[in-house]
Amino acid sequence: MTMSGNPPVTGPAAGNPPVAGDPPVAAPPSPPPPPTAAGTAEQQTAIIGLLMREYDALRSEITQRIGARTQIAGFAGVISAVVAGNGGLTFNRPNLYIALVIVAFSLVWWRDSNQGILRLGRHLRMIEEQVNTLSTQLYGRPALSWEDRRQAERRAERTVWRLIGRMGGWNPR
Repeated sequence: MTMSGNPPVTGPAAGNPPVAGDPPVAAPPSPPPPPTAAGTAEQQTAIIGLLMREYDALRSEITQRIGARTQIAGFAGVISAVVAGNGGLTFNRPNLYIALVIVAFSLVWWRDSNQGILRLGRHLRMIEEQVNTLSTQLYGRPALSWEDRRQAERRAERTVWRLIGRMGGWNPR
């Protein structure tokens, strides 16, 4: 017995050559395969799942922004119509100017909202690229195509529509 109270280790387990009567020693387990640059298949699948959750959240935010943008534009239009229509439109009364200011502010807000949606779209394209890279490694084909396809369509639009889109904030440079 050793000082720890355990029997001394002898034979192959202690690195000594086997002796008759020694119990068989199991081979050490083989090391796991080295992970690829992007990780194992399970890791890649988990990453795709996380990226898709972020993708869905961003798509939902875009939908909410579009709804809010439309509501604000509708409210601005109604308020402008009521203000402008109250007492007639003349250059001598403030109604026309107030209505024009409301419309101008709503257009500026609309443009800012469109630019926020474009920022989200750029982030969605990055996520789409990452998901497609992992998907191609795992399954041999990309999984997403909407943002890339839509961006290619935007770039193929005629110059006049691209210029109008830039002024409105819904078409990137």
